[in-house]
Amino acid sequence: MGKEDESVEREIARRQRAEAALREAERRYDELVKSSEDLIWTHDPAGRVLSANPAMVRLIGCEREEIVGHPLDALLSPAGVQKFPAYLETLARDGHAEGFLRILTRAGEERVLQYESTARIIERGESIVFGVAHDVQRRWAERALRLSVPRLETVPGGRLPGTSGIAPDISERHRLEEQLVQSQKMEAMGRLAGGIAHDFNNLLTTILGYCDLVLSQIPGESPVRADVAEIERAGQRAVELTRQLLAFSRKQVVETRLLDLNGVVAEASKMLRRLIGENIDLVAQLDPQLGRVRADPGQLEQVLVNLAVNARDAMPSGGRLVIETKNADLYEPVAGSSSPAGPRRYVLLAVSDTGAGMDPETRRHIFEPFFTTKERGKGTGLGLATVYGIVKQSGGEILVDSGVGRGTRFEVYLPRVDD
Repeated sequence: MGKEDESVEREIARRQRAEAALREAERRYDELVKSSEDLIWTHDPAGRVLSANPAMVRLIGCEREEIVGHPLDALLSPAGVQKFPAYLETLARDGHAEGFLRILTRAGEERVLQYESTARIIERGESIVFGVAHDVQRRWAERALRLSVPRLETVPGGRLPGTSGIAPDISERHRLEEQLVQSQKMEAMGRLAGGIAHDFNNLLTTILGYCDLVLSQIPGESPVRADVAEIERAGQRAVELTRQLLAFSRKQVVETRLLDLNGVVAEASKMLRRLIGENIDLVAQLDPQLGRVRADPGQLEQVLVNLAVNARDAMPSGGRLVIETKNADLYEPVAGSSSPAGPRRYVLLAVSDTGAGMDPETRRHIFEPFFTTKERGKGTGLGLATVYGIVKQSGGEILVDSGVGRGTRFEVYLPRVDD
């Protein structure tokens, strides 16, 4: 065998090894893309999706054909759609982009993705696959992506930029981070409110003390007496606001005792029926086997009143208000709480209405002091903030479920006492 024949054999062997390595790379790449829990996609310069891995298809909840060939921004939330042109501009300018995308699933759920996208250059005459220049690399990419990237027309001239991207779904982490930020903000506002309330209370003590002193020295028939009495009434209303601030900041002195929550609801219902009006049906669904709680009865009545007033204002044309009690054994921490994992025994107090409901943005702020959706002069914005403070001071948790047009349900979880 001549040297030329040996050279041919070596070249054939080299190519066979290259083909075997290529097939193995194809298998590994295809397995990686298909088994990845992260979303992997490619799109053209205009943002039209060229490929989508199974994780992306599963998360969105549709067929692959409903994603591939369609604009990527068709999958985004309204906020994401507004930012999409800037995303494409960044890719065109820097060749790389990273950040957060909010997509909408077919079920209407918003998911948060942390993406990283890289622009690639496609040479003239190549099909649209990314990061390929050498012939073997190009054939490997075509074979590896054959099932997910449609073969498009070749580039008629020059170079064409395209983009490949990967994004893990961080929705749960994002939700927990938002809860942590909200909790820290509420804690800071509570400290501020408590400090202001104490100082304000000292001033009110002085004002009301001097009002009493002046009233004791003014004859009953004097016209000035009515003016001073009005000052005193305004001071008393300010005292009530101070108490609400102290309840929110959890600095109010409370007198806790072992309570039957059903008894508190039954007693408060007499007042609530007059408070909510005749056009709202009040229904109490009380568990006769309800456990006991340790709390301040006056504070629990205040919780019921504030939630009932909030429900009444959400039903100006009438509706249904349901107060429910039952035992609740939870084996995970209540969402948003700092309670450790493990069995927790609670008594649940739920207040539901059939009112207008709230959008997600309103729900995020409802427990903040002075936040209100009511007209100026019709609400202090302290009602739900007070409820939040009382529940936390009692060692409990509070959740809210609401949607526009489907009413609101507040769930108050108070630790169950077996004494």
